[in-house]
Order: sequence, then structure tokens, then C-alpha cells
Amino acid sequence: MELINSISSDDIKFTTLEDTKDGVSDTTYILTDSNNKRYICKLYESASLAEVKRERRLLSLLHGSFCVPSPMFELCKYKNRPLAFYSFIEGKSPQKPNTNQIKKIAKFLARFHTISPKIGRSSEGFYTHKSMKKMLQDAPFEFQKRYKLIKNIPLFCDGLIHGDLFPDNSKFIGDELIGVFDFIDSSVGDFSFDLAVVANSWCENDINTLLDSYNSFAPKSVSKNSLLNMMKFAALFYALQRLHSGTKDYREYLAKFDFINN
Repeated sequence: MELINSISSDDIKFTTLEDTKDGVSDTTYILTDSNNKRYICKLYESASLAEVKRERRLLSLLHGSFCVPSPMFELCKYKNRPLAFYSFIEGKSPQKPNTNQIKKIAKFLARFHTISPKIGRSSEGFYTHKSMKKMLQDAPFEFQKRYKLIKNIPLFCDGLIHGDLFPDNSKFIGDELIGVFDFIDSSVGDFSFDLAVVANSWCENDINTLLDSYNSFAPKSVSKNSLLNMMKFAALFYALQRLHSGTKDYREYLAKFDFINN
């Protein structure tokens, strides 16, 4: 009730707040107002106010042409952390994505990559060898030896990428893609890294459907061999992320690395 009372005003009265249990790094709630309209309320645990503003600007640019949430109301702070509101998206995140859902997310990513160079381009982003080496500094030897196998994989600054497009950052109704969200970690990077994150988390064994669907719409074609190499880079990158955050078992992504490598 404390949060509801702090954000309600004369213009809008919120009546219920439900913890979605979905957020890993942030806390996400479903808010309902007195007219039974629902919103997403997100309390950012580590992102700065400037980073949240950047994400909201990006969503404002994409909304209307892409199925992403729309920023709502004013950005504010709660207990010294950024608190933001977004339009509610129906549907569910796929637990085991099927072929049609994989095709839909591939098309979304290809369309996003087509326009993303116009949104932002810089000389360096987050999903790079430099970031990987920084995370490797205090990592166990099992990470170091795997990095030696991929240290020469080239990464390009193609344009803005999502970087974190796991199934739980999407919603479907049946096979229809309803929404993609959580762009807080978007950064300039290599389009094939974005595709590799999806391949690692959406496709159990066969990446051909993803690759064929993506290449049908993408501005830059990705070969199977280059995707497999980038999948190893992405797997090690997220294994290191999990190691340092302690939120999930990093060994799952080390196993993915070894499976692809063999």
C-alpha cells in the first residue's frame, strides 16, 4: 500500500498492485487503477535514472511501429531508485518456444536491426571483447580456457541491439507476438550477437528456422558458421554475467558453450 499511495494522485487512483515475480534484476508490478485499467510499474534496482530515460526514449521511438510497451506518466523515484510506468501487454512468455514463435521473434529482430542504425551508432558498446575481458579478470580458470577458443571472433558495431532478448522478455498470445520489452541493456553491437542470444535461449537444437526467418528480413545476412561462433561468445558472455550477478546458475551457459563447441 505504501507504493500505491505514493504514486496515486488527484488525476489517477491506483487500487491494486501485484508482484509479477518475473523480474531478475528489477522488480516489476502490475498496477490497476480505479477504472480497472492495468499498467506495468517497474522499480529499477541497478539502472541509473539516465539509463532509464534512455530506454524510455527508445520505446517512444519504437512504439507504433513495433510491439513494445509505451512509456506512461512521468518517470519518478521511489526509495531513491528509478520508478517507471508502461502500458500493460497481454499474453505470456513462452516456456518452450515453438517453431512459429521462433519465426516471429526472428522477424521482429530483423526488422529492429533494419532501423536500429538510424537510432544510435557509436564506436563502442557493451557486448564486446573489452567487456568480456573485464568480467574474466576475477573469473575461474574454466572461463579463461574457453575464452581462448573465441578470442579472435570479430564483433562489429552494426547498430543498436537488444542484447537480452530471452523468452521472458517477450509475450505471445498463442503464436502471435504481442510484445518485446526490457531494452534497458540495449547497446550498439553486432547484429549476430543479438541473434546468438536468441539462438541460445529460444532454440533447443535446431537453429535453421531462426536463421532462415531472420535472413529473410534482415539488412545483413548471417551464415550458420558465423552464428555458431557467436553463440559461443554469447554463451560465455552470459555465463560470466550470471557468475558475477549470482542470479542464475552460470553452469547452464558453460554447458551450452561446450555443446556448440563440440
